[in-house]
This record gives sequence, structure tokens and C-alpha cells, in this order.
Amino acid sequence: MEKKTLYDLLQLNDLDNTRITFNKKKDNVDPLLVFINTPDKMDEWTNWSTKPYKIGQTAVTLVKITDYEWLLVSIETITELIDLNGKEGIGSRSKVIDEYKKYFGKVIIHYHNEVRQYFRIGSEIIRDLTIKEILEKSFSINDYKKHQKNDSGNISLIDMNKVIIIDLNSGDYTKNKIGHELFNLEQNPIDGRFYGYCPPKDNIDIGSNFNEKNKNFVDGVLVVYVRKKQPTNNREIIGFCQNARVYGKSQSGKELSRSFIDKNGKEEIASYSIVSDNRTDLRNISNKFEININNFNNKMFRMQRVYGHTYPDLTNQVIDYVHSIIQNKELLDTNDNEEQIEIQKSSPASATEITESSNKPLNIVTGNNGKVILKDSKISKSALVNSNYKCVVNALHETFITEKEVSYMEGHHLIPCTVDNSEFIMKKYNKNIDCYENIVCICPNCHRAIHFGKWNEKEERLKILYKHQEKQFKKIGIDISEEELLDFYRKK
Repeated sequence: MEKKTLYDLLQLNDLDNTRITFNKKKDNVDPLLVFINTPDKMDEWTNWSTKPYKIGQTAVTLVKITDYEWLLVSIETITELIDLNGKEGIGSRSKVIDEYKKYFGKVIIHYHNEVRQYFRIGSEIIRDLTIKEILEKSFSINDYKKHQKNDSGNISLIDMNKVIIIDLNSGDYTKNKIGHELFNLEQNPIDGRFYGYCPPKDNIDIGSNFNEKNKNFVDGVLVVYVRKKQPTNNREIIGFCQNARVYGKSQSGKELSRSFIDKNGKEEIASYSIVSDNRTDLRNISNKFEININNFNNKMFRMQRVYGHTYPDLTNQVIDYVHSIIQNKELLDTNDNEEQIEIQKSSPASATEITESSNKPLNIVTGNNGKVILKDSKISKSALVNSNYKCVVNALHETFITEKEVSYMEGHHLIPCTVDNSEFIMKKYNKNIDCYENIVCICPNCHRAIHFGKWNEKEERLKILYKHQEKQFKKIGIDISEEELLDFYRKK
């Protein structure tokens, strides 16, 4: 039997005049919890925008439960617009459509918002929104807890009492020998899993610290790896494993290719006490989370491990950081530092390679953090060369002169070149966004502002870049508006 969609349920008439918003955690505020605790406040989420609505439009508001599940929380008619002067904020007022109130908080939609856009046109998407479940009562805090383990296995609700922070390569042992934690962030060549050693000497007291007495292991633990930030004694997060199994006693790594030659020339085998099917590697990102130990206890890492219940304020901060990484993992997909190095080394593409770049198949590979797009550095280099190494945002922006006697500039994919975005554009337009028409030459300051700046900093630059590339997009058949481009960058 064919699955029922949101369109089948609601039978909205003017779909071209309907806007559907996908709302997720913003500034550490979860709209799902807002709805559960103070449903009247959802009006602020419905009307939050850079004024994309028009009077008379229908606004359908969904909030994120998991990566593949969304809750219908309101359907309203836009009655008034508010001039935001180009800023982000509450840009309209609306009125609830009473006939649909019976569905608010009860209809769970199954849909993977592939391009991470929060604002979609009803006619383009409503028939793809499959109804997974209609609840008898409005979604509650108990439902919230039940649904938090999503389709892909990521933890959305992390238990503070199942967190351990492990300090790597800082003990006295590593002064003269190689620490057995050398494999902690590396994928095991035998079975593809991630095995972690917990200094000193493994042997984690899971009975006292995870309340799991009379057991050999505990599951569902968030394991966070940190290292000393030189020249201070503060620690910075360099990676984490979700849903890990933690053993109370040291496990032998003999059959798992965990042998190494120590500084004294002898062969050693690294034991382990942590096993996980996943690992998020943060060693190469620039904005690492820093633990200022003087805010807690300057000897807190004396035993090279800290449990979640020991410093609740710190644990909450770490959990929020992990949530932000999980929810914005597309930033990790880019491996941007490595890409820019490759672009600088590369030669420009040929005329044929440039012409055919949007028609080539997607090159998807498995990287440190899952599937990523393997980009062609030659195409990006051509964008720099043909812009005469001048920033498209502002040609007066100066950087420094490289060894090749040109100004240092960087290549940026205007439609972010993540796997989800690439598959979406390929499906809709049959085009590869790792193409010449989607790459702009910008200075590193503008590049960082687009990735990490406040919304007004991003928006100002993106509008300039869109105007510069609009004809290029249309030339190859990618017909997106300025507003649609901005949607790729919004973080609701």
C-alpha cells in the first residue's frame, strides 16, 4: 500500500504559495523542547527569517526530532510583514489555521532534508513528506527521550552520566616511551572499528562511574579525547566516539594489529578498553573546544580521565559542543585546509575539463568522518587564475604573496559541496557542483566569514557572490534564486 504523505493529510490548495520550514537547534535552543514546554512560543520560530514570506502565504512549521524525523507543530497564514532592514529576526506575523490544530504535535514526518535548507516551497516537497506516525496525544518529553536515537545511530540526547573525557599523551609514561593511545583515533585495519586505550593502564571503574555494577562493560558512552594545548596546561578536544562500549578491564589488542615498536626498540602491543563503530576526528579543525582547567581544577587530568558526573558544568558544555559538531558536520566534510593546499600546488584545468566539469559523475569517497566529495583541485585553481587572484567579494582585499609570486586566494564552492547537497543538485538539475561555475575566488578572511561568521557577515558576502555567479549557474542549467542559495547556509 502506498505511504500517506503530508499532502494527502492536509489537502492544502495553493502549494506554490505554501512555505515549509525545517527547524532545528539554534544557539543551543532546541525548538522541539520549546514546543513541548511552551507551545505558544513556536510562533517565533514560524516567523523567524530574513523576510522570505509574503502576506497570504501558508507557513507549515516542522521541528527536528532526529535526522529523518520531523514533527508538525503549526500551520498558519502570514498576515503581516516586518521590515528587518536586511537582518535576521522575526520578519512576519501570522494566524493559526484552526482546521489543522488537531494535528499539531501529533504528526511525525519521515524525511531526510538532504540539502539542509530550512525553507522550502510546498509544491516542490510536500508529496515527499511521508507520514510515519500520528500520535493520539501531543508529543511529550517521554516521546522526546524515546525518539532521540535517530536512524543513523547518532546520539541526540547524551546522558551526562555516560561521558568520559580522556587526556592523551600527557602522562609521565610518554616522556620515555610511546603511549599506547597512539591508535585511539585511527581506524583498525582488521575490522574497521575504533579501539581506544585509556591511560594510565586502562582499567576503568565502570561500577562507580557509570553505575554499572557486576558488569564487564557499559554501552552507549560518549568518549571524548583531549590533548594539552601548548604552551598552556589547558586541554582541547581532538575527537570523540559516540555510543562506545567501555570495558572495566583492559582488553588485549594482540589479534587486532595493535603492535608497534617502542622507543627502546622493543615490540609492544597496545591494549584497549574502548570500542566504537564511529569516530569524529577534530585534530585538523581550527576552532577546537578548549577546556580552561583553572575554571574547574588545575589537577583535574592528573589521572588522565574525567567522568561526566565530576564536573557537570563542563560536561554540559562538552555535550553542547558535540551536538553542534554532529548537527553541522558538513563543515567537517570539506577538509578545507587540505583542499586549499592542493589548490595552491595544482595546475589549472584544461579548457575541456572546465567545460565538462558540471557534467562529470559525483566522486564520493569514504573519509575520516564518513562519505565526502573528492573535489578536483584543478577546477578550483582555474577559478583563481581566471579571477587574476583577486577576491570576488572585493578586489581590493589584500593577503600576501605566495612562493609563486601571486596573491594568496582560496577557492570556495558557492553551493557548499557536501555529499547531501551534491546528490540533491544532481537529482534536480543533473549537474555536479564541483564545477567551474560553482567555484569563486575569495580571500581567506571572506572565506572564514562565510563559514564561521555571524549571519549578517555571511549574507553580505553571499549576496555579492550570487550576483557574480548567477549567469554562470543559469548557463549550465542550475536555476536557483538568491534566497535558495542563502538557505544552504542558514543554520536553523
